[in-house]
Amino acid sequence: MGMMLLEAVDLSVDNSRFLECDSYVLVTKQLLQGKADVGVFLASAYDDLTTITKNKLKTLARSEISDIHHTLLLGPKLHAKRQEWQALMVSMNEDAVGLNILQSLGFEAWSPVSDEDMEFMIDLMNTLAI
Repeated sequence: MGMMLLEAVDLSVDNSRFLECDSYVLVTKQLLQGKADVGVFLASAYDDLTTITKNKLKTLARSEISDIHHTLLLGPKLHAKRQEWQALMVSMNEDAVGLNILQSLGFEAWSPVSDEDMEFMIDLMNTLAI
């Protein structure tokens, strides 16, 4: 999504070099130290930055697309265990360890997604990529 938004300012995979960071704090640090020219944030992570920090940065683009969500997909070899995996993921917020993992990802919980909803999301992403 970030790269799709950056196409509006003529940045693409072909003319960019990527540096992956383990946290948004590290992305911010790279930007402020001049080691990176562009950073991609979740809107909520950017909004959590201090006003002083945000004043040192410039927003190039911001997406408010609420129909796109983080999704965990299983490969064909695990298809037979789909229901089991889905039940485990959806119940992660019911115990302390699972809740801690979710919170570290910035999630409250996983929600089951129907095949129809997943196909819609894939179609939407393909449309945005054109």
